[in-house]
Amino acid sequence: MVVMIENFASLDLKEYVDKLRDAIAHKKLIVMYVRCRVEYEGRSASKLEVGDRILIIKQDGAVLVHRPTGYSPVNWQPETTYIDVKLEGTKILLKAIRRSPREILNVEIEKVYGLTIGELHDTGTFYELLDESDIRDILAHYPELIEENSVTIDVEKRVEPGFIDLYLRGKNGEIIVVEIKRVKASISAVKQLKSYIDALSKHLPKERIKGVLVAPEATNSAIEACEKLGIRFKKIALDKIVELKRKLMEEKRERTLLDYLKS
Repeated sequence: MVVMIENFASLDLKEYVDKLRDAIAHKKLIVMYVRCRVEYEGRSASKLEVGDRILIIKQDGAVLVHRPTGYSPVNWQPETTYIDVKLEGTKILLKAIRRSPREILNVEIEKVYGLTIGELHDTGTFYELLDESDIRDILAHYPELIEENSVTIDVEKRVEPGFIDLYLRGKNGEIIVVEIKRVKASISAVKQLKSYIDALSKHLPKERIKGVLVAPEATNSAIEACEKLGIRFKKIALDKIVELKRKLMEEKRERTLLDYLKS
């Protein structure tokens, strides 16, 4: 497998435009060091005044604009439908359009410090490892994944034997005590959950309390113990949790951008 990387500097603007057009047409990876301003219009709107930036166009058409500091792009656009590059006077105008949802990213480049064009190959599988707090936080945000129409009352609720992972209120007013395991749940997890239920029952004798054990899988003895004690085992798909985690992170980034625009 051959990896080709080319570096360019001190070209005139027309030469840079030609290089960009060719690289975009051939789905190459593009990294530019530029002085530019950026305007975005789509699900929100933003303007970024002139400054030195790193402009990245990935092989799938994703476009990112990074400032010299910080790990997050200040502007970004996922896989694009169309990217146009043209020379207008003494500036390079780059327009990236995404059809659905419709988004337009305009980058006005005043100066190019350097350009790198390459083609990278990556077929490695990515595994995102979650801990129990990740799973807990996602399920607290989406309690309906545990039981329909339930609501989250508390997280890490302290009781005499320890801490309840999730403390929910069911649609019929009952308390739902949730114990979460990242790996296969054993009978010890069932016993732990039962101790939480017993402790709550002493303090809240008038409440209806039920337990739910959440894990990607459980041992046969754990499932048998759940059935015997009236505890429900809820199998959770970790890939679904990872997907929802990414969704929440994206929503958080969008809210942060909107807050910045409103300030």
